[in-house]
Amino acid sequence: DIVVANADGSQASTITGNANRDIHPAWSPDGTSIAFGALVDGNWDVYVMQSNGEGLTRITTEASLDYGPVWSPDGTRLAFVTDRDGRWEIYTANSDGSHVTRLTTAGGLAPQYSPDGTKIAFYTTHNGDDDAFVVPAEGGNPTRLTHHPDHDRRPCWSPDGQFLVFEADRGGNTDLY
Repeated sequence: DIVVANADGSQASTITGNANRDIHPAWSPDGTSIAFGALVDGNWDVYVMQSNGEGLTRITTEASLDYGPVWSPDGTRLAFVTDRDGRWEIYTANSDGSHVTRLTTAGGLAPQYSPDGTKIAFYTTHNGDDDAFVVPAEGGNPTRLTHHPDHDRRPCWSPDGQFLVFEADRGGNTDLY
């Protein structure tokens, strides 16, 4: 279930409260909605609901595993991960589920919109190594940012969009770079 609570953990309230498995909640930028992945009728899809748990809308409808939604900074689009094409890829959709667009063709995980909404950072595996990439939010050719034989994962934007921080497993230790 998805639970909303004050930052100190007080006043926790379950807002999904169903027999489904609900994961990876993400607040909309204006705080009025929450996107999340849910296992319903044997299929994982992305859903959006109001922050009080009402107004549930199914965003994805493919027979695939769709999860990990993140909002664009203006709250109009969602990026998410799916295996609908046989490997983990990043797709985007309008927040009402329309205009679904495939962004990656060589794999993609952990999408993160840039603060200005023009790019999406992610990571994927190439030749057995995880590397960080950036792709235009409207689609296009991804730019590979890291070229290291170990694992560079989960890139995250600085608030001004000038830098990315990512976790890397180099030499047996996972650190931030």
